[in-house]
Amino acid sequence: MGRAMGRFSMLRRGDKIAVAVSGGKDSLSLLHGLVAYRKRTPFPYDLVAVTLEQGKFKLPIRALEDKIRGLGVEWILREDTATLSLIAENVPHGCDVCSRHRRYNLYKIASELGCSVLALGIPPTIAPNRCSVTFSSMAGSRPFRLYRNRRRAACD
Repeated sequence: MGRAMGRFSMLRRGDKIAVAVSGGKDSLSLLHGLVAYRKRTPFPYDLVAVTLEQGKFKLPIRALEDKIRGLGVEWILREDTATLSLIAENVPHGCDVCSRHRRYNLYKIASELGCSVLALGIPPTIAPNRCSVTFSSMAGSRPFRLYRNRRRAACD
């Protein structure tokens, strides 16, 4: 991870990174990796975990709080009122609608928190056979692939 971070200049001195955390293995692995990497970087950066409630969680969302705070990371929980309204009113909608609402809200929250980077773990269903990570600076995107799935070795 460190080599990819340095090679592609994914982070810069003083960045404040909003890590989108759903509670799944991709987002939690990303958060753990960034916490560990922070101990080895030659410059400081801040982390904040952001969870967006869209009415899709199968387990109590508050269970994430202890895990995230145990890493020494601030946790922000917000509700996506637009998506929650669609669900409450039984309005048929596809994944694309929730995805657009999620991206909009995550960028908005990151901006409100003064973050310079939004980090997203992309699940294998979207990027088969790998876990992709996208670092989006508030000015532009810096995407790259960090790891293949468990059955394969680490990427170059």
